Amino acid sequence: MPPKVKISREEIIKTAVLIVKTSGVNELNARNIATKLGCSTQPIFSNFQTMDELKCEVVCEAEKIYQQYVANGSYFSYKEKAMAYISFAKQEKNLFKLLFLEEGQSDFINGEPLQALCMDTGLSGDTAQLFNLEMWAFVHGLAVMTANASFPLHDTVISRIFDDAYQGLKTRFNLR
Repeated sequence: MPPKVKISREEIIKTAVLIVKTSGVNELNARNIATKLGCSTQPIFSNFQTMDELKCEVVCEAEKIYQQYVANGSYFSYKEKAMAYISFAKQEKNLFKLLFLEEGQSDFINGEPLQALCMDTGLSGDTAQLFNLEMWAFVHGLAVMTANASFPLHDTVISRIFDDAYQGLKTRFNLR
């Protein structure tokens, strides 16, 4: 009798990510993963105590994929970071929904986008945070509409809409 094929933790995570990418987080369950892997659910629960534990791993992998959209060794402007965020929503709809709707991540509230805004505008402190919050609400709204396919716009149109909102906020904050 040939030895049983062992299914690794990494294979399970990779398959789970693929299911989320193609079908959405609601289809992430042990039976669907086992079917894709051609096995029973036993290897899944041998590697993960619960589906929540596996989902945490899927979220980590989704974050890595997202970081590929927004990471670069050189400086990215605030607009480039916003466009990368919207591009992720457009191209990886289900991973975007997992990260930014299911898990409630808030990439633009703090971190690199806020730093880019400060560099682009010279703002700091509470003023920069308020500008960023107002702009992020707009960018996140565009990304959600894009991910839900209710807003099928070309990138050049999205870029122009972003510019209009950004310039409007700069005027409101008395920036040139």
